[in-house]
Amino acid sequence: MNVSPEFFPSELNEMSLCAGVRLKGEEHCIGYAGRIKDKLLAAYDIEQEVYVAEIRLDQVFEKVVLKREYRSVPRFPFSTRDISMLCDEEIIAADISRTIEKSGEELIRKIDLIDVYRGKNIPAGKRSLTYSIQYGLDTRTLKDEEIESVHAGVKDALAGGLGVTFR
Repeated sequence: MNVSPEFFPSELNEMSLCAGVRLKGEEHCIGYAGRIKDKLLAAYDIEQEVYVAEIRLDQVFEKVVLKREYRSVPRFPFSTRDISMLCDEEIIAADISRTIEKSGEELIRKIDLIDVYRGKNIPAGKRSLTYSIQYGLDTRTLKDEEIESVHAGVKDALAGGLGVTFR
């Protein structure tokens, strides 16, 4: 079974920039990760940022099935497309990944969030996200037209479902 974490906004006392952690497809929280608030750090004369994480590994291990599996090196090349977007701060990155995965048919092999930017030239309440999407099949090489068609469908799903705009 593929066990993947999903992060969602959360709040804990004495932490800022806190995220809860759950396993993909599960509802309950198995941990958290975040930055300790400056006020608490100052009380202990700590002058640098401190991050902390706690994960209930027992709950992770309940879901993991370890098996030896061999996968040969792909015979056909994969193709990668990057997609940069502006979205509201409230939109969770996991929802964006899920939308990409669902709209990409069977051609999507891998989705990576490669950049998050807030600041100059980004409107207040927004952030810029860049994802790298790998397309491919095990049975043949994809044509550019096939990739572009699916990639356009991914963009339509993101714009229609989550209201993102593209950079």
